Amino acid sequence: MDQNSLPNEDLKKSHDSLQSLWSTGTGDYHSLFSAYLTANSIFIAALVALSIVISEDKAKLVYVLGFALLSIIGVAIAVQMALALGRFSAQNYFFEWKLRGIENHPEWSGTVLFRDLWAFREKRECLKDENNDPKCITPNWAIRNHRKKFARRSQMLPWLFFSVYILCLIVSAFMIYRITT
Repeated sequence: MDQNSLPNEDLKKSHDSLQSLWSTGTGDYHSLFSAYLTANSIFIAALVALSIVISEDKAKLVYVLGFALLSIIGVAIAVQMALALGRFSAQNYFFEWKLRGIENHPEWSGTVLFRDLWAFREKRECLKDENNDPKCITPNWAIRNHRKKFARRSQMLPWLFFSVYILCLIVSAFMIYRITT
């Protein structure tokens, strides 16, 4: 059924369902992001510990191979992190987009939370409510700068971790070459 032909009660049900999916997805995104940060931090700590061991002149091949193996697993985790967080981000954006569409519908009589949130966050518009104190809130520095400077962590951090793991793989390749020749 086309969203434009929905009666108001169906709009309300759709809005409630999408709002529930959006809030669950947002929570899942942050939990997943935290889990990947923890996993990558553990792998980086293990790589640093192994790098101290293999920095000795008489490094054993088994430690260097362990260093290489952890680096390969780290690359896989970084790629998985980029894909999973990108998917969750796109899914949550889709739910927000659909919710704004419902709130823009001519028959919509409920609150326009997502339309206001989008205007506040993306257009940096003042939000007005005559029944509230203060009557208007304006976007602060964090809201104005979040999207363009800081919100890209889901794209930046996987590449950062990926780069560290690739560098570790290159170091391990040189170490293996040095030990075997």
